[in-house]
Amino acid sequence: MLKNVLIPLDGSPLAQMAVDVAAQIADPGCEITLLTIVQPPDVPVTITTPMIIANTNYAVVEEAKQEARRYLENVSQKLLDHGFRVKMRVEMGDPARIIAQTAAALNVDMVIMTTHGRSGISRWLYGSVTSRVLSLAPRPVLVVPNQSQQEKYEREYAELDLG
Repeated sequence: MLKNVLIPLDGSPLAQMAVDVAAQIADPGCEITLLTIVQPPDVPVTITTPMIIANTNYAVVEEAKQEARRYLENVSQKLLDHGFRVKMRVEMGDPARIIAQTAAALNVDMVIMTTHGRSGISRWLYGSVTSRVLSLAPRPVLVVPNQSQQEKYEREYAELDLG
């Protein structure tokens, strides 16, 4: 029985599919923690204006955190309407590491997340947060596949002449 679930979200409609899956498989009254991770902006630091850059970074990060909270509030409404208890967390740092650390700290029963389903060069360029979470997480991870990517692979496989 799932009583405590973590759902990492990156703001994409694909990631939100994990919310639908959680609503289908979690027990009524389950506590669901929605997590999003804010990435610090890449701003070059110069000797001539360190205070301006520090203040700008802080303002940009705080605005990103506020936007992330508003996003999580919108996503949480669907779960609240279905009787789930929802908590929201906005963190900053390496997504895979934060997801694994949060899963351990909250002692969740399961992490439910989606995968973009990248392969080849795009996976090499962008990495795979899901793969890293699978190797780092101290709790079970349910991976929801990217349905459109999966259908593309199935079409390509069906077109192969294996005879």
